[in-house]
Amino acid sequence: MISMRFCIVSILIACAVRGWSQEGDVSSSPEEFNILEPAIEASLPYSEPARSSQEAESVAEEAVVSEPRMGDGSPILQKADEMSSTEKINRKPLLEIKGGYFSFSNAKLRKIYNRGGLDLQLSGSYPLSAWLHAYGSVEYLQRHGKSLNMSQTTSIWELPVSVGLKPVIAICSTMQYYFAIGPRYFYVHAHNRSSYVDKMINQNGIGGFVNGGFTVSPVAHLVIDIFGEYSYGMVHVRPAQTNVYGRKIQVGGLTVGLGIAYAL
Repeated sequence: MISMRFCIVSILIACAVRGWSQEGDVSSSPEEFNILEPAIEASLPYSEPARSSQEAESVAEEAVVSEPRMGDGSPILQKADEMSSTEKINRKPLLEIKGGYFSFSNAKLRKIYNRGGLDLQLSGSYPLSAWLHAYGSVEYLQRHGKSLNMSQTTSIWELPVSVGLKPVIAICSTMQYYFAIGPRYFYVHAHNRSSYVDKMINQNGIGGFVNGGFTVSPVAHLVIDIFGEYSYGMVHVRPAQTNVYGRKIQVGGLTVGLGIAYAL
């Protein structure tokens, strides 16, 4: 009887020991490690795998293609650079020498002074903004001819002084269109070789002018100007001789020519 009880107790102890060993094996089983691996990986810092050279080139090409562009297809940054360079040109003061051919708008003066026509100008402009300049010029012009009835030699020269405003419109980074408008002071000197009129006539008057043209800047600081100009000025001629009547004459006219400027 005692031996039977001893066998039963031994069997129970063996079963308990075996159950404990199996519980230890289950706690350290591979399935448990598989469950813990995602949590461990999520807690680690992420680092992007290194790209190959071909992948890097394809990414760079995609970035270039996706760069913002204007309506004409050019990049916005390139357009901004061109606009900034154009604005810099517009903001430079100009000192210019012009030469051209002058013709009176008065028909009678054209018949009398039918030779010559040299017109020289020294002008300058200073930027008030990107599109508007202050303008000023000093001019010299002369013409020669003969009186209508007696065919006696006569000559005339003028010294106009002008001030005004000069709007400037940029066509591209090297070309601009402009026009200027303002008042003009005329000083007129005429020399006559005739006994019927005054040999020397000196008069002055006030009028106005308008000019316009295109400027091209082929290199830095150099500007080439193709221009046209119209002026209007009334001068009251008062002869010293008593038998000669005075009158007002329009001494302005049209000038076309070429100028060379230096951008300061």
